[in-house]
Amino acid sequence: MPTASGERRSILLSLAVVAAGVAAALHHFPRQQAYAAEAQQRERMAQAGRLQVIEHGVAMIDGLAVDARGRLFVSDQRENSVHAIDGAGKRTQFAGQTMVGGYPDPYSATSLLSPSGLGAGGDGNLYIADRGQLSGGCINFSRIRQIAPDGKVSAIAHADAAMDRASFPPDVTALAVGRNGDLYVQDQMYTYKLSSTGKRSQLPVPAAPRQDAPAEEERNRGLAAHPDGGVVVANMRHGVYRILPDQRAVPLASRGADCALGASRASGNTRLARPCMINALAVDARGRIFLWEGGRILRIDTDGAVSTVFNPVDAGPLAPDPPSTQDAPGLMALGPRGEIYLAQAMTLYKVTPWSRLRPR
Repeated sequence: MPTASGERRSILLSLAVVAAGVAAALHHFPRQQAYAAEAQQRERMAQAGRLQVIEHGVAMIDGLAVDARGRLFVSDQRENSVHAIDGAGKRTQFAGQTMVGGYPDPYSATSLLSPSGLGAGGDGNLYIADRGQLSGGCINFSRIRQIAPDGKVSAIAHADAAMDRASFPPDVTALAVGRNGDLYVQDQMYTYKLSSTGKRSQLPVPAAPRQDAPAEEERNRGLAAHPDGGVVVANMRHGVYRILPDQRAVPLASRGADCALGASRASGNTRLARPCMINALAVDARGRIFLWEGGRILRIDTDGAVSTVFNPVDAGPLAPDPPSTQDAPGLMALGPRGEIYLAQAMTLYKVTPWSRLRPR
């Protein structure tokens, strides 16, 4: 039978064990909070994706595309050429000028004179907006050229017919290839469809423009073909919208965006959302729309849900000369494994979304 003194010793020992446990818990609690904060920061940085500079300061980038084989191409108006860029960032000339007697031949159908907008077709070919030249040496009309997988340049008869020299604007800034091989081109203000029969039609814009954008700001900021037909357009005055196969212009529906993708509207004196600052756009094979917006990349799923694929604010230290956070035009192309290529001026970036970085 235990004595009173033994019971007291047992109670005191139990209390000592409990006190030690409480002290240990209090000692580790701040550390646990710190560990949790560190884990959240690591997850946040992982979700920001990875940004790499592939090329900087080599040459101006006037067009950007990834072909059906996953190869990356850029166009250069000053070198009158298209270059392939490998995984190490090395440039290799893929197509360029035709030389005659040691001099470039600007009149040849197989020569590039001043290539700008670049697009990839499902047929494996590249399509490029180039500029033609009449006698006297003046560059004064646009044309589209096809570049085969082996780099051979050829004319496209129906595109030449649609882009007649007398009435078509000379400056094509973007080009897209539709699912049926239809060609779409864009200058600073308008978007056109070039049919296989040699006809050209100017495509419409949404009925309600941004209320805060003056008419002189009606400048295009991107063009991409949609897998369901038609194209997606970004415009400073009309926002982001789809042009359906029946040529109706439909503002982009979205939910969860913190900026207005379509025409921003006001209720009384309160603006519902700031307009998105679109630098460039692209559409993947599933119909998801990617927007380069103020330095970050947004993705709009087919159900309209908006998510952030890359945000430089969350990415920690950035590479030199990070993607612009200002309202400036750029270029975007999507790779076959989810990678995203961005180009602005003389810098080419690659963004690997965080979902591609997670161990599987």
